[in-house]
Amino acid sequence: MQGVTQAETASSPSAIRLIYHGRLANNLFQYCFARILSEALQATLIAAPVSGFPGTGGHDLQDRPSTYDRHIRLVQPWRESRLLLEEAGEALFTTFENLIATLRQRSRGSLITIDGIGAFLNIRFYENHRERMREEWLKIPSRREMHPRDLTVHIRSGDIWWNPATQPPHASYCALPFSFYREVITLENWRRIYVVTEDPADLMAMKLAREYGAEIVSHDVFQDFCFLRESTNVVLAVSTFSWLASYLSKADRIYVPLAGLFHSGVRPDIDLHARDPRYRYITISPRGAFGELFQGIYAPGEPAWSGLPQLRQQLLNM
Repeated sequence: MQGVTQAETASSPSAIRLIYHGRLANNLFQYCFARILSEALQATLIAAPVSGFPGTGGHDLQDRPSTYDRHIRLVQPWRESRLLLEEAGEALFTTFENLIATLRQRSRGSLITIDGIGAFLNIRFYENHRERMREEWLKIPSRREMHPRDLTVHIRSGDIWWNPATQPPHASYCALPFSFYREVITLENWRRIYVVTEDPADLMAMKLAREYGAEIVSHDVFQDFCFLRESTNVVLAVSTFSWLASYLSKADRIYVPLAGLFHSGVRPDIDLHARDPRYRYITISPRGAFGELFQGIYAPGEPAWSGLPQLRQQLLNM
């Protein structure tokens, strides 16, 4: 520590306060991010538990701002690989690699608020903590045994498609072409194929059921997360939901589409590229007229997914 002894850090009142944003997977990432920081800084963690994950409970939920001498807000700006610390009108950028050292210089007597606006999706930050994430913080009860030659496909639906009654789809998420699934499915003689999706009437899920006899699995968000996590071979959607479930799993193979937030040319602020032999990375290359439609989705560029209805049929035929 630079100028601060471990005893001083431990004896000074400091806390990490977590403000959740987004859905389940984002909340789980945010919790683990805050937990790692609070333990490294020997700070109290002020965080609500995440439903279904008892390992996230039991923290100080009393928010007492007057107890602290300093107030620091930690965020990650849009498409920015660095993290931003804001304090008393001043701003300081730092990297994931230097974050803990930077905070140690400022943490004594501080209330550090982690505002979940931002991804905090850098695999290097979590790599040394995966076993604790799996076996302690995000531990789930074992529910089923999957066969070594079973394949589970996750299809994100619902919020990635344009709906006039809701806000526009997130530009960094996207659906995938049928050719992507065909490429993976024809690699092996799979015993059984499952498709996990929030919408059992999703057209791509139904096509996989027709073409390959896949069984559609669609329960509540927690049960679907558990199903993915217990799978032996997983095809990811462009989704932190299936990415985190498979990262915490003991799957033999994990197939990752290089698209949307998994593509460094689309989201340079996100690094979920695991250095792990379980992972197989698959490039998606639309041909002909389709190529121009998917700049910023399957190719580098500002995130451009629109989720317009006409894309559904194009992806089914690609």
